[in-house]
Amino acid sequence: MLGSLLLVALFLCGVAPPVGVAEAKGQCRPARAAHKSKRKAKRPAHKRKRKSRYGLSGKLNLNTATSIELQRLPGVGPRRARRIIAWRARRQFKHIWQLRRVRGFGRKTLRRLSPYLIVKGKTTLKRNRVKR
Repeated sequence: MLGSLLLVALFLCGVAPPVGVAEAKGQCRPARAAHKSKRKAKRPAHKRKRKSRYGLSGKLNLNTATSIELQRLPGVGPRRARRIIAWRARRQFKHIWQLRRVRGFGRKTLRRLSPYLIVKGKTTLKRNRVKR
């Protein structure tokens, strides 16, 4: 009796009993096959479309953006926009990471803003409408 309860418990947990034990007594069916997942294969990270956390799309050129355009960026208000423009008046940005040299922009802020920043080309940054 105890042996058959053990075999039932093993079967319910999905564990196959030792070979020859259950088949000889005819008490246990074979374990189920592994479940196949119906999920699609994931695309590589660089090919996936990302939804913006901040409702923004496009890029902002640090060298040509106005104060109002700079304030569209998450976490950039009038004070930070003025600091960027003052720094840009002395020298142009050659790389996005040079924004760290502006007071108030650290590693975390730069990481948060980098998907929206460029130093060459047109500014195309827009706010997306949120569907309710």
